[in-house]
Amino acid sequence: MTASAFARRLASVSAAAALAAAAFVAGMPANSLANSLQDQTSLLTIRENLVQVQLTRAKLQQYEPLAEKGIVSKTDIEQKRADARLAEIRFQRSVMDLVSTEPKITVERAVKVKGKDGQQYLELALRNATLLVDDSQQMLFASMDKDLAFPREILQRRLDNVFISVREANNFAGGAGAGAGTGYAQGQFAMPSQVAVAIPYDLKIGSWSYNETKVLRFRLLTDAERFNIHITYRSSEHEIGVYAEQKFQSGDVELTAGRINQEANLGSAIDYPFEIRRSGQDSRAFFFQVYNLPPSISYSIVSADGKSRVSQVRLENGETARPLMLRLELPARHVEGFKLDAPLPFIVAAVDEKNVAKLPAGDRKVAETDFSGQSLGSLELKLVARGLGKLSIVANSLVHELVPGAHSEFGFTVKNEGSSSLENIRFDSEKPNGIGVAFEPALITSVGVGQEKKVKVRVTTPNDSAVGEYELRVKTEGYSSTRPLAIDEKVFRLVVKSGPSMLPVFVVLFLFLAVLLIIVYVGKKVRLR
Repeated sequence: MTASAFARRLASVSAAAALAAAAFVAGMPANSLANSLQDQTSLLTIRENLVQVQLTRAKLQQYEPLAEKGIVSKTDIEQKRADARLAEIRFQRSVMDLVSTEPKITVERAVKVKGKDGQQYLELALRNATLLVDDSQQMLFASMDKDLAFPREILQRRLDNVFISVREANNFAGGAGAGAGTGYAQGQFAMPSQVAVAIPYDLKIGSWSYNETKVLRFRLLTDAERFNIHITYRSSEHEIGVYAEQKFQSGDVELTAGRINQEANLGSAIDYPFEIRRSGQDSRAFFFQVYNLPPSISYSIVSADGKSRVSQVRLENGETARPLMLRLELPARHVEGFKLDAPLPFIVAAVDEKNVAKLPAGDRKVAETDFSGQSLGSLELKLVARGLGKLSIVANSLVHELVPGAHSEFGFTVKNEGSSSLENIRFDSEKPNGIGVAFEPALITSVGVGQEKKVKVRVTTPNDSAVGEYELRVKTEGYSSTRPLAIDEKVFRLVVKSGPSMLPVFVVLFLFLAVLLIIVYVGKKVRLR
């Protein structure tokens, strides 16, 4: 090939390469490599390597006839062949660098569902949108040189060994994605997170063809709505932030609670925190009804902070959940309608304003199966009502007089004014120094509901007790249904008075002796006469 012919061929090839490169660039997505300075440099590198291929081939063609005639040594011709092969390798490497970009994965759907086992799952529909080589790109390579053979991988659109994991959404990157469903398309990345929050921790996709949609299912380990979909392909890693939709088995609304079985004493109130969730995004009001509670137990729906009652809840546009509380108030005394110390199941139901007519009457006994197949949300809760004994001390008098060196007794009555029996009641006292106090009996094993027991208190006062007033605090402790009672106490006032005076006794004795002596004296006088 003459120099002029080679120049003409090189010019035509360069022009075709330029036109095909332009088609290559035009066929790429908006966020493709050709939009950056680095990608333009890559295209120029391809053209440069192509020129080197053509030059080395042209030189090889010039040397081959000379080698056949023995003008050029065998070593020189082998060197030219090696130069041509190295130029081809450099050209192929530059092409592979251009097309071997990060995978383009779009999220078509991200939905949270509850499985039959009661666990929360995240269902993902991911599509492989990676365009490795399209028709215009193949035309580019063919126009450059039809004799060049490219590795098969360049012409494939399939991804191999892609790893997907669901991670916590720290510093969630908001914004609407270009993909379908609720996911964010390629480019809407969240900040990287290292904590996987779903099982399997890494799900492997062995082979993934272009434009193929894979439906993946992960069991969630945390209750959240925002997640990062972590994608690992070869040496590249990136994340896509998603806001998962809600999908419920029972319909458009779901009720969830962390504490479904609680205990409460009679005469007290108990709160059940729960959350209402819905699958829609529009503004809608929801109403509540509680079933299977006896009339003696009242209920109300209150805000999460417990400060205000609500008759209905309106979820505004885009609001998918709201925390609330169900408050039950138990009667002070046990009445018919429920058993103490036994689980009492009841049901909370929620429905939107369009389906209020589907709610059964509030006084009707229902089961959760009655709500299946309807646009209602229901939640079964349980209450264990506990009776609690209430100990009180009743005394006829709280003031008692004492004499130094003497014993004194007084009593009081222990009454059970609660709704459960009292057990193992013991007595203790805070007493003045030197004064002894004893209780009889010292232990009461049981006091039934409405019953009472008598207790005697024996107080011993030393001879040198000072005259004055003292306090005696009688404390009681015991149990009711294996639960300790609050310590109750009663204060008695002890008044120590001085002992009785002996002067009147001596005067009476003296007068008695005087009278006796007079009688004896008079008797002797009369007898002597």
